[in-house]
Amino acid sequence: MSRITTYILILSFLIACGSEVKVDRKDSSTTVLEKSIPNDKLYGVWEGVTFQVSLNSVDNIEDSTAVFEVSEAAWEAKLQVKPVRTIYLPDSTYVQEFRTLQGEIYNTTKGLWNTYGDTIMLLERDATYTYDSKFNDKGWLELRSLVDWDDDGQLDDEYLATHRLVGRDVRAYQ
Repeated sequence: MSRITTYILILSFLIACGSEVKVDRKDSSTTVLEKSIPNDKLYGVWEGVTFQVSLNSVDNIEDSTAVFEVSEAAWEAKLQVKPVRTIYLPDSTYVQEFRTLQGEIYNTTKGLWNTYGDTIMLLERDATYTYDSKFNDKGWLELRSLVDWDDDGQLDDEYLATHRLVGRDVRAYQ
């Protein structure tokens, strides 16, 4: 099966999972439940604010931990890059831009996205990312996932990132 066919099938599945249906057994009525993260709330340009990774079993040593944390104030000094930008487009595609301190794009990733419940799934050619998500009291998007940050072969490192909406105009990316 070609990759394009695979992407189309996965996108169709994700779109189908976009809302939940509740059937009331007493009167056989059907109610569509609102998503925890509605798609139209995500459309736009989001910029990384903070992220933290709590490493478990560092270098495969049991009961060892470490934390890598980047605050908004320290982002550029610590990482030597601008905060990542993620652009969620209404056609269920997204673009992530990684910029140098001078603002030049040095890497771009693209893929498909969808939400179901409180989960955001990002699908790229060679990777799939799934995040538990919510909007915090500032209206920022919080993304949480288990990842293999330390490349020890274990999805046991806790990733938490916050992103803020910096604009709704996505025409330049369509």
